[in-house]
Amino acid sequence: MPYWVLSRKIGGGIDPLTVAILLLFTAFFFSSPLQAQSRQTVVIPGTGMFERALRHVAKRFNEQSTRFRVEIPVSVGSGGGIRKVLAGEASMARVGRPLNPKEKAQDSNLQWKLFAYDAVVFAVGRRVKVKQRSIDQLKAIFEGRSQRWETVDGREPPIRVITREPGDASLMVIQRHLLPFANYDPLKYGRMVFHDYEMEAMLKKFGYAISWGSLSTIQLGHSGAKPLAIGTMTPTLDQIVSGAYPLRGPCALVYNPEKLRGPERAFLSYLGKKGGRDAMREAGLVPLKVD
Repeated sequence: MPYWVLSRKIGGGIDPLTVAILLLFTAFFFSSPLQAQSRQTVVIPGTGMFERALRHVAKRFNEQSTRFRVEIPVSVGSGGGIRKVLAGEASMARVGRPLNPKEKAQDSNLQWKLFAYDAVVFAVGRRVKVKQRSIDQLKAIFEGRSQRWETVDGREPPIRVITREPGDASLMVIQRHLLPFANYDPLKYGRMVFHDYEMEAMLKKFGYAISWGSLSTIQLGHSGAKPLAIGTMTPTLDQIVSGAYPLRGPCALVYNPEKLRGPERAFLSYLGKKGGRDAMREAGLVPLKVD
């Protein structure tokens, strides 16, 4: 019942306390969890490469949208997200690599939409003092030929190497841009993990560890891990945008445009607007369109 109707009836037997309770109930019903449940939702599975960054962007989108909601679940990999789209289990997937010929052959209508870049970095645990390594020094570490860090107090703690599986999106970026890593085999040395959040957990647990992953994962995490400069290449925004730091991976969405609904279309539109690009920058991504 509208407030102005209730207020008229207060003198006719409706207690002011009842009015207040009804108003509070109305406010609760049209606010968060119930209102959120009434919104159309799209769940976007896929890569862990920029998972945390896209979750931040989705949060910003959800804050300003009254009709739609976006959810970013835990990583199933780029391939896993694409398989869900092909199987009809998801309308859209987040990916850190282009579609391969086999995936394209399964649905000729699939589209791959690039919306941002995320830098790929070599990252070290919080106890590592060095801030820069050359490409050859990094290669020696990941092949097990260099197994100790040098420190300012003369101690040389062992290096704990954390690797990712062959075909990992970040590894593909490294192999494409750093020639000594072109034929690198991550199966030969180090401890392998399969997700960015596992990599981050290992860097947090082992202060003298080294691994690779997306810059957004490191920046938005709580591991205390730090990105390394590679020679004179430093993963700063200026160097990433200019190309002076060339290790950057694609942040893209895969979908069949004929199967998109309101939430997907609204989110795609948001990514191209100022609010979406600002949210990407907050998360450490480099939007495709620069203001």
